[in-house]
Amino acid sequence: MQKQSLLQSSMQLIGVLILLVITTAISYSFFSSLAITGVTLLYLLVVVTAAYFCAFIVASGTAFLAFLAINYFFIEPRYTFEVAHLESWVSLVCFLIVSMVIASLVKELKFQTLQSAIATKRAKFARNLAENLALATEINQLLQDSCSLLQV
Repeated sequence: MQKQSLLQSSMQLIGVLILLVITTAISYSFFSSLAITGVTLLYLLVVVTAAYFCAFIVASGTAFLAFLAINYFFIEPRYTFEVAHLESWVSLVCFLIVSMVIASLVKELKFQTLQSAIATKRAKFARNLAENLALATEINQLLQDSCSLLQV
């Protein structure tokens, strides 16, 4: 089971890396028209996608890798991990914080959606069972109806 989970996380990470490479290529090609704001928003979309479809650790890694890619390719001095201006530091740190918060919130939303779906199923079952109890006139029919509800 753990081996399968590790394999799934590895496949997710490879998919995210491919998405990051594609985003970097697009951002690099259109940097003159996108500017740093457009680039960071594209990377934020990648982080949100990773948060929705992947494990939280992969989404967190995506946020950090996006942070590094923005720093390396788009922040002056380019092609280094140095940052020349205070506003660039602020942008990078804010990007990292926002991407981590969004990843966390997307995971929480998915969990709550799943919990809601489970609660809806349980409520529907309880309502059907209560209706069967209220409408039952014979014990045999009640048992048959209750068994058919339990089998579904």
